[in-house]
Amino acid sequence: YKVAAASIAAGVFMRDLTNAEVIAQLLSNQAVALSGQGRLEDALSRYDAALELHPQLVAAWYNRGIDLLKAGRLQEALASFNRSIDLYPSDAQAHNNRGLTKLKLGDTGGARADFERALTIEPSLKEAEENLRRLLSLAAKPRRLVGVVAVCEPTNDRDRQSSRGRGISYDWAPDVSGFRASRLRWNP
Repeated sequence: YKVAAASIAAGVFMRDLTNAEVIAQLLSNQAVALSGQGRLEDALSRYDAALELHPQLVAAWYNRGIDLLKAGRLQEALASFNRSIDLYPSDAQAHNNRGLTKLKLGDTGGARADFERALTIEPSLKEAEENLRRLLSLAAKPRRLVGVVAVCEPTNDRDRQSSRGRGISYDWAPDVSGFRASRLRWNP
């Protein structure tokens, strides 16, 4: 009912929609119901069907992003949130959720920018406020060594000569449980 009220307020009525758009809305609503039952893969297939019929359906892109985030499919979630924001740039929740996705991918700068953008759009958005506060507190904490990531073996003579004593790559992360923003890398 909230969608219908928002549509009426925006001047969009069911009679103004094509059959494909109506079917896409129905498929998207089915996907939301399936997601609520924990049937994420079924929900994702409904979102995909809805978006095939009506690629401009913002709610389907947004909700698809949430379900992909829940499923741990972060790159796909990021792409869905990007598309949602492309279509409706003033959606504070989409910016917040894209920020969460970027944070899980290790992009703390991008996450911060999205949380700040969400708060610019909707200053009272508690989720974005809390996420930004938490992210800033993580940045202020000292980092600790979390372990050896890899022992790198040079593959040719030139690399062997230049890498003496540099075969171990260390990984550093903020000193908080459950969050790790580092990547595997070769230390020169």
